[in-house]
Amino acid sequence: MNYLKVWGDSMKQLRRSLSSSSSRSGSSTAEERLLRLAVLGASKVGKTSLIKQLLNKKVEDKYDETIEDLYKYTSTKDPDLQVDILDTSGSAEYQSFRRRTMKNYDCFLLVFSLEDEASFQEMRKIRDQLIAIRKKSTPQILVVGNKCDLPWRFMPKESIESAVKELGHEYMECSARCYDDTKIIFERIIDLSDTDDVFAGQAGYLGGVHDGSIFIRRIQNVNGVPSVEWVRLY
Repeated sequence: MNYLKVWGDSMKQLRRSLSSSSSRSGSSTAEERLLRLAVLGASKVGKTSLIKQLLNKKVEDKYDETIEDLYKYTSTKDPDLQVDILDTSGSAEYQSFRRRTMKNYDCFLLVFSLEDEASFQEMRKIRDQLIAIRKKSTPQILVVGNKCDLPWRFMPKESIESAVKELGHEYMECSARCYDDTKIIFERIIDLSDTDDVFAGQAGYLGGVHDGSIFIRRIQNVNGVPSVEWVRLY
């Protein structure tokens, strides 16, 4: 099979689709409300499982280390709001990615495992780093204790709630194996966020290709200041 030809044909088809959509709307871009949510925490606390349970209503037992993956979600309470969910790495070697995310995202889930006290301490370090980076513009944060379905935990729920309250944040527990739990967590951080003052996103023309994945350029405007990010289509 001529993969270059197949790829080229796909590019042409996508451009025609974008062009057709632009013609119908009378504009080359379609404006949308966009909330950017990042999920942060130590490795193996279930960040990816939470996201996949929300989107697919299932999780995989196989563990694959995440570097950085972007997912899209539409809130059931606000169907006009698009939520970009960024799944981040818990590995120390990707700290530069984490710092960039902390600077740019609107709200955050800070996740730890209820069976691993070290992951709770790591969550606190991540929280302190986030506050330091954002300084006066503290973003909305929801602290999440995952794996509440397991029989052992390192600390009673009341003690964790008290510790998180001292940090100034709301705390919730869930199991990534339960869809209802997971949905409540994500809908709660959306509720806590000021979705009337989020980025105005514009889906631009096809802009780039990397490792066989097709991207579009989205122009973000915050208080009249534009910035650009690349969003993976597939």
